[in-house]
Amino acid sequence: MAVVITKRRKAYNVIYTIQNENGDIEKRYETFYNREQALKRKEQIDGGKRNKIIVNKNTLFIDYLNQYVSVIIFNDYSISIYENKQSLINNYLSKVVGDKKVKELNAKTSKQIMHDLQLLPGVPLRNQISNDVICASAVRGCLNLLCQASDYLVDHNLVKLNYFTEYRPKVSAKNQESPSWNLSYWTRLMVLCQEKGLIK
Repeated sequence: MAVVITKRRKAYNVIYTIQNENGDIEKRYETFYNREQALKRKEQIDGGKRNKIIVNKNTLFIDYLNQYVSVIIFNDYSISIYENKQSLINNYLSKVVGDKKVKELNAKTSKQIMHDLQLLPGVPLRNQISNDVICASAVRGCLNLLCQASDYLVDHNLVKLNYFTEYRPKVSAKNQESPSWNLSYWTRLMVLCQEKGLIK
């Protein structure tokens, strides 16, 4: 299986072929935004390490997350979900996890990670102004990834509990007042319907 790295603008594409369940050859593309990650992924594919995660208690948690996404998510989910999870790591989680190791995961550090995550500024998209804080869907996506990755650690006896399952992100409900269904509202509604020709 030949692995090629191409550069297009600011992105690096890792291109390789795999054989699917039907025996057909498919070409796969993975996009990275720095050369080091693209080289690491190329090395991983060339070395045949695609189905194995190498982790112990002294592994940096961010390195483990990258391995988890590039092995488990890549093999079990679609390429769009894989790229989504990789972008969550690159844009948000790498900034808040820092140099914490797997053995340092506990209730306090997981709460601190989620607290710091909610204080991050949003990433601007397609020439838009960045938001003051991260959007709720990105927080949910990060939390989902952290829960999945921590479940793997619990299954392999590297941590005692999945501390991220206890966290629930704050949901901001929009307060929309229902209209007062009084006589003036009904008369206004009827007038508008008559003007539009809905009733005669």
